[in-house]
Order: sequence, then C-alpha cells, then structure tokens
Amino acid sequence: MLEIPAECAGLRLDQALARLLPEHSRSRLAAWVKQGKVSLNDTAADARRKVWGGERVAIAAVALPEEAAQQPEDIPLTVVYEDGHVLVVNKPAGLVAHPGSGNWQGTLLNALLHHAPQLAGVPRAGIVHRLDKDTSGLLVVAKTLEAQTDLVMGTFSKSFASLGGFVAGKKDIIHYIRHRSRSFMFSAALPPANAATVLECLKIVQEDPGMIDRLWRNARKMKKGFEEIGFDTMGSQTPVIPVLIGDDLKAFMMTKRLYELGVFCTPVVSPAVPKGYALIRTSYMATHEDQDLDYVLDAFAKVGKEFGVLQQ
Repeated sequence: MLEIPAECAGLRLDQALARLLPEHSRSRLAAWVKQGKVSLNDTAADARRKVWGGERVAIAAVALPEEAAQQPEDIPLTVVYEDGHVLVVNKPAGLVAHPGSGNWQGTLLNALLHHAPQLAGVPRAGIVHRLDKDTSGLLVVAKTLEAQTDLVMGTFSKSFASLGGFVAGKKDIIHYIRHRSRSFMFSAALPPANAATVLECLKIVQEDPGMIDRLWRNARKMKKGFEEIGFDTMGSQTPVIPVLIGDDLKAFMMTKRLYELGVFCTPVVSPAVPKGYALIRTSYMATHEDQDLDYVLDAFAKVGKEFGVLQQ
C-alpha cells in the first residue's frame, strides 16, 4: 500500500507512480493499471486521473497467468555467476529456453524456477536474452523486477548516434522520409572520422568518470524543475527530456520564441507523435552549468505562460 505524497499533487496517477516507483518501467506500471491491478482509494484506477496527495494506492502485481502456471523442475544448471540481482547460466544445446507450444516442461525457465523460486514473480523468470534450442551460450537472468528493468533498458541502449545528414528534395518526400521511412534506414559502418570521434568520446568519459555523474545531476535537476513549473515530462528517465505541449502549432511557436530567447530545442509533432501529444525535446550535457539550466527553466516558464500552456 502506498500513499500519494503532497509533492505529487496535480500529477496524473501514472506520472505519480513513475516518480514513486522508479525501479519499475513506465510501460510496466501502465500495464498494471490497464489490467486492473492498481486501485486508488479502493476503487479501480485510471492512469489519467489526477492525484492531489493523501490517496491510497494498492498494487496487486502478479506474473501473467501463463508465467504463474509454470512449475519448477530439478534440471541441472551450469551457473557461471550469481549475486542478489542477476545470475548468468551457460545454456547447453538442446535445452529450450522459453516454454511454448509443444515445450511446456523441461525448459530453462523451469530449471530457473527450481534454482531460484523468487523468479516466479519476475516475467519470463527473469530471462532477458534469446537463444535457440540448438544454440549454446551464456544467458543473463534478472532475479528481481528492478534488475530486469535495468537489463532490458541496457539491451536497448547500446547504440551511439554519431552521423546525420539531410534530404534535398520536395517537401512531400522529406516529410515521408522523416516520418514513415525510419525502419528502412540502416548503416553497417561509419566513416573513419565519425568512428574516431566516438572512440575519443568514450576515452574522455573513461578518463573523467565524474562527467557521467554531472550529466545525470543536470538531467534530474531539469526534470524536477520542469515538473515544479507545471510541465509534463512524460516520465522521462534520460538526459533527453520531452516537454509535453499538446498542440502542434503551439509547439512550433513556443520553439521559435525560445530560440529568440537563446534556448535551442526542437519541436516534435504529429505524425511523429500521436495527435494531441506534440512536445518540445530538450537535451542536456555534463558541461551545462546551473545558471544555464536555471535560465532554460525561466525561459520555459515565461513562454509557457505566454502561449497559455501554463497558468499565469
């Protein structure tokens, strides 16, 4: 049972839950609300409902039925590493990793449930990798929901954007490529200069580990600052922080006004995002100073009031 604190007053329930339970992903929290596993003051919860502090929240999160139905089986495992958060197993060829049609027993998942019974409360018994039946190799297993969130996020955070370009063509072609053709864009190699730049950036981070701490400090400061002003940051957990505006035209006009004030940011409008979810994307670096960040917050507060996004 949780109680919504006063500092979450005015937030939607899903935003408040994301702040109170940062160890869980926003998508997981949203799924629990949609599945009716979250109640607010003993009634079914609506993710969009605003909270004002003092409300009681109960979460009855359980594994999916097919996951809960799996039974532990005493199948030998080769555990290469284990601590309180993760374990690494060496899956042999011939062992099916996930139960499925025709393979509901005798799988790696069944073996893991026997080895670590607490995995029954983690989706897929904590397995975050995929290996075919006839493939052998190491598999990382999350022993807690928190660890699984970190591992899944890590799986999808292994690329570096280091090369961009532009399209010279008609407006319709540019619009199509920008919003509809991203799935067709692919590159297997970078020019030497870009590869060297990425390597040098990684070297700088290795030589100055404090840079990462400064980056996350700045990200937390801005996320908190935007929310205190009254903006919705959409549950952002990265140094690229979206500011929800809603209306496409207002997002464009506010971006232009912010640029006039010396704040560079980019609008993201439909169809890149659903209609009514236009936003302004802001990005931060470890080298930003407090006075820079405070200026950005003041500028957003001013412009937000000018365009009626924030109350005067």
